Amino acid sequence: VARLLSSSKPTTLRVARRPEQTDLDFEQAKQSRLAQAAVRQAALCVGRGAFTLGAITPLPTELISIPPLVLSGRFPPQGGVQSLDANHHKPELNVWAEFSNGVATALQVSTGVGAEVTQGWILHHKQDAASATQGSASTNSH
Repeated sequence: VARLLSSSKPTTLRVARRPEQTDLDFEQAKQSRLAQAAVRQAALCVGRGAFTLGAITPLPTELISIPPLVLSGRFPPQGGVQSLDANHHKPELNVWAEFSNGVATALQVSTGVGAEVTQGWILHHKQDAASATQGSASTNSH
């Protein structure tokens, strides 16, 4: 079940190419299929959050890593990964998906015996997550 709910790897998709289809039409068909798959990938976070509910008891100083959210796919027989074109989906998809991914990770935290999630623990993780996001944004801009 965990493998089915994973959103950290590109999905493998298939699009049949018709003989009369031009290269441009075929690329647009692939982007449309990839947009459908991206919505599915974004929704997997909700299922993963429910599946892993209360699964870990972190130490007060332990960082919880948020798995990457990959909204790209592979189209066999080509081996390369194709990213989703911004023109084929709404920008809100990324915001909603990243939020859901963070919530799914937070739902893993158990508040059972001996576990205490305080305001300080949350602020510690919030600051680390913000610096990690800024670091990856600056890496991607180069």
